[in-house]
Formats: sequence, structure tokens, C-alpha cells
Amino acid sequence: MLATLLDSAMTCAVQTQLPAGTGTTTLEFKINFVRPMTVATGHLVCTAKIIHSGSRRKTVIGTVRLRLNFKMI
Repeated sequence: MLATLLDSAMTCAVQTQLPAGTGTTTLEFKINFVRPMTVATGHLVCTAKIIHSGSRRKTVIGTVRLRLNFKMI
């Protein structure tokens, strides 16, 4: 679930720089988990930021944090 959340957030960040009607796909994806997510984890905040924007490829970094204390998941 976290991987899908991150991929969606990063795709949305990329879409903000594309012309309307243009599609995109994920070419590569790497994720590091810092702590487990359980039923008791609570609400999460997911952010994504474009760190490189080329003409054909964009590099994006995304994070998922706990809403309560902003610790990374």
C-alpha cells in the first residue's frame, strides 16, 4: 500500500509539469522503509518533489510520514 501511495504522489508531481492530456509511466522505483506501518500507525502524510526535470525523464523524491509527529515510515 505504501509503494502505491508513493508512486501515485510522485506521478501527480510529474503531471503538474506535463501538457494536458499527456500520459506518464514509472520507469524505476526504489523504496526504503524506516519503520513498520500497522493498524495503530494512524494518519499519514505523503509528499513528492521533482528534483530533476529533463525533457524526457523526471526524477522525483517522495516521503511518507506520520501526521502526528512527521516521523518517516
